[in-house]
Amino acid sequence: MWALLAVVSLAWVVVSIAFPKESAPRVQDSPEARVQSAFRSTAQSYFARTLRDPESARYQDWSLHEGTIMLAGEPFEKGYVIRVNVNAKNGFGGYTGFQPMQLFMSSKGTILGDAEKLGANTGQMLKSD
Repeated sequence: MWALLAVVSLAWVVVSIAFPKESAPRVQDSPEARVQSAFRSTAQSYFARTLRDPESARYQDWSLHEGTIMLAGEPFEKGYVIRVNVNAKNGFGGYTGFQPMQLFMSSKGTILGDAEKLGANTGQMLKSD
């Protein structure tokens, strides 16, 4: 009985090695998918450079939208508009309260600045929390 069990186990190991299971093909993330997944850290890096006290920053209501900067009525740059409410300390050390912020991020993942000042149009929402 033990001999039969040993033979069956050995046969299972040999078959497993000779014919491994095919794993599902890995889906390669597009550069656009990587940019979309990293939008929060990209925005927080931008705020770390621009806020008076970035260590105090609190964020809520993140969302990512398709966006386009228009120049003379024509599409100039396609990318994303990041919307988030930010609360950070001011120069006197007090919190200012949550302020709505909109940043324009290029399709390559670079923050170009305030979406409203750049005249960005906002399209379909892609992510929200």
